[in-house]
Amino acid sequence: MNMPTIGAMLATIACLLSLGAVPSASAQPQAPQDASLPSVHDLKHPTADDKQLIKSVRRRLARTSGLNPSNVSVLAHGGVVVLSGTVPDEKDAEAAAAAAAQVPNVTSVISKLTIRAPM
Repeated sequence: MNMPTIGAMLATIACLLSLGAVPSASAQPQAPQDASLPSVHDLKHPTADDKQLIKSVRRRLARTSGLNPSNVSVLAHGGVVVLSGTVPDEKDAEAAAAAAAQVPNVTSVISKLTIRAPM
């Protein structure tokens, strides 16, 4: 695993800790309020199935027209996918969450994507 990926994973975990792993209200689809959210430990130590799911979601994001997933990190546990990182606008955040939700074996998507401020 290369350093940017590890850094992105650590940033995602820090974000989840600081936000209490509460699903964002801005992007759909999301985990229901009573859904079992993955623990930080589970996200840091993905199973072989989780790793395959992460790979499938990344592939789907890369193939989504008009979406640049280079700043999007993907973590997963037990079918729950967590997206974090930055995208240029709300449309891209929604497109990423929708694309991830279409991947087989994804049960819910938690979007922690932030909108990159214009420079």
